[in-house]
Amino acid sequence: MKIKSLIAFCSLGVVVFAACKSSEKMAEPMVQTVSYERDIKPIMQRSCAPCHFPEKGRKKHLDTYEAVSANISEIIYMVSLPADNEKFMPFEGKKQALSETEIEMFKLWKKEGKGK
Repeated sequence: MKIKSLIAFCSLGVVVFAACKSSEKMAEPMVQTVSYERDIKPIMQRSCAPCHFPEKGRKKHLDTYEAVSANISEIIYMVSLPADNEKFMPFEGKKQALSETEIEMFKLWKKEGKGK
């Protein structure tokens, strides 16, 4: 009987230890980074096409990771201007303006080192 009790006690200890370890993993904060494909590109397509996209676009092309990355400071500046500023983008309200949350996402993308 003592051996069965010892095995049961040890098994319980393993289960408790495993549960503690898995809860530690769950407690760690998940760091969500901004993704060009998932977060930035859809906003660019919605608010910057067709003017800044090939085929119909006659302005600086901003349709690739490289182009957006190279121009991120200028993009953030222009979308952050007051809507009545002549340099505000999207130009003359032809497309949906970026929300404050979207602008902050662009800033975070730049801060993460993905934009230059």
